[in-house]
Amino acid sequence: MTIRFDCQFCGKTLKADDSKAGKKVKCPECEGLLTIPEPQNEPEVYDSGDDASDDDGAEERESEPRSKMVACAMCGEPKPRRAKVCPYCGDGPKAKKKKYPLATPVKRLLGAIADSVAAIVVVGPGLGLLIASGDGDDSTLAGIGVLLLLVGIMALVVLQIYLLLTRSQSIGKFLVKTQIFDYEERVPAGFVKTFLLRGVVNQILGTICSLYSLIDVLMVFGDEHRCLHDRIAGTYVVDIS
Repeated sequence: MTIRFDCQFCGKTLKADDSKAGKKVKCPECEGLLTIPEPQNEPEVYDSGDDASDDDGAEERESEPRSKMVACAMCGEPKPRRAKVCPYCGDGPKAKKKKYPLATPVKRLLGAIADSVAAIVVVGPGLGLLIASGDGDDSTLAGIGVLLLLVGIMALVVLQIYLLLTRSQSIGKFLVKTQIFDYEERVPAGFVKTFLLRGVVNQILGTICSLYSLIDVLMVFGDEHRCLHDRIAGTYVVDIS
């Protein structure tokens, strides 16, 4: 008897012999690791699905797909690169999009404060040593301070880019459980919007015109709690707590 079942990752219909029920298999489409379900009494068997590849050595190979996994932008759980739908949160073009409430101005402020505190913690030691060196009078101490400062800045930038790329969150947003969403698609925003438009472009505009920064902050009190940089990037911030 042939068992027909759907891949929980990509939705592809597969088939396997009922003697393999309960075994671990890999989906030939997205390579997600599945368990063949127990056979059910069906009046008719269709033969249109693809055979799932056997994975008798499941214990040895269960970690293998991890190298082909990516973090879900919605929940952060690992999913196959080619999977269209995350099995944990249902994120994906074929899934029903989960609705989250808008992040309040207070929560957005707490996220901004958390980002600032994180920056101070990371670059603080280097700045402290530079100040302690007495304007460079102690060259050794100043050199260590510069090194720590550069390492701290690099670490901060790398961590922020990683969170924005994989979770659509900054350090502060991760801590207060808010997330940047695409305004049109209603899904976690991509890197171009989260980093380039909201970060780089916003910083350049704020440097050119100080009035821009004031307007940017005040617009968060509107009905959609969208700052000016949200409107430029086509994003909004939700509360995922």
